[in-house]
Amino acid sequence: MGRSPDERTATFQRELEQLAKDLFDPQLDALGLSLDQIEAQSLDELETSLDRISDAIAHPEAFGTFNVMMTAEGRLVIARAGSKAPLTVGALPVLLQRKK
Repeated sequence: MGRSPDERTATFQRELEQLAKDLFDPQLDALGLSLDQIEAQSLDELETSLDRISDAIAHPEAFGTFNVMMTAEGRLVIARAGSKAPLTVGALPVLLQRKK
């Protein structure tokens, strides 16, 4: 028996979150907002980072987007630019996670 719809949805969500993290982490790292950088910050630095993350949340389009398709095997892949991928993903979910 295959996975239940709930299991497939949870797997899809995890894979999508990981793709977004992998693609947007380098940009966040360059801004001093990687998870490791945030965890090592002082209180003053954390307040500055919170302001930067809030600014980024206000303008997530500055990070760009990517298109995602699902293969016949059920795996998520990044689609070529200009393709008719059914899903476009931006940085907002990653930014919201960093704000926590």
